[in-house]
Amino acid sequence: MRYRRGMSKPSFSSEPWSYSRLTTLRRCPKLFEYQYIHRRAAMQTDDSLTFGTAVHNALNALYTSGSVPPVVGDTQDDILLRAALSGYTQRYDDNFTVETCEEKLTQKLFFGLPDRFLTILDLVVVDERGDRWLVEHKTTAGEIDTSQIRWQSKAFDLQTQMYMRALQVAGRPAKGVVFNLIRRPMIRKKKHETLEEFEHRAALTCQGEEYFQRFPVKHIEDDTLEQRIALLLAQHDACSQLKRWPHNEASCWAFGRECDFAQVCLGNRALLEHPMKERR
Repeated sequence: MRYRRGMSKPSFSSEPWSYSRLTTLRRCPKLFEYQYIHRRAAMQTDDSLTFGTAVHNALNALYTSGSVPPVVGDTQDDILLRAALSGYTQRYDDNFTVETCEEKLTQKLFFGLPDRFLTILDLVVVDERGDRWLVEHKTTAGEIDTSQIRWQSKAFDLQTQMYMRALQVAGRPAKGVVFNLIRRPMIRKKKHETLEEFEHRAALTCQGEEYFQRFPVKHIEDDTLEQRIALLLAQHDACSQLKRWPHNEASCWAFGRECDFAQVCLGNRALLEHPMKERR
């Protein structure tokens, strides 16, 4: 890639750039400053993130060892997680060959960009025809969107493009991505229902395509990917040099909830009240 006059070449960063870092910067530079410069995390973990992490860990164990680890506990969330995992294993009898699970690749993605990039691939498999596929586990609290165009357009998503590029650079190009969707059950225990009755109802509820669907999307190479990433890195360099990280007010209320750091920006809470962010 050639850099035009007025566009500085991104400087090298000792810490690999992940999709999360790039999208946080794109979403709001001020949020990036809080999370990656000052290393501060959210005050509390969202329930949907907790469920998503538990499902990812369980599926990683399933495709690594062949079985889902038991979910110990009798809270409603434990029961719903057990029901979701049980429904998943009943729905799918996979006949693909697992190549890697939770694979971490740290590499340069483009010759023209000096930085290294970290990609964490949920699952890479090879089907009966010998085609390699990247499988991305996605959890959702709402109804699964079955629109084909919704998932086909994901072929141009920054995360998809970065991960496919990472496999290509590693010498293992993939045919496409399979979005493996798991819906989070939102039912709750009724007032006069025992835990056993609730667990039975949850197991009956978490079944079929209403809760589990897969959408295979063939890879379409985006020839502007390097430029898309370079622009974000140039934005980072400009903010770093100026020591100014502007707000993006459109992100103060995104994904149906208040930004984790909104009260800091508004002056109602000190940044130091937020816990330190764990390094991944």
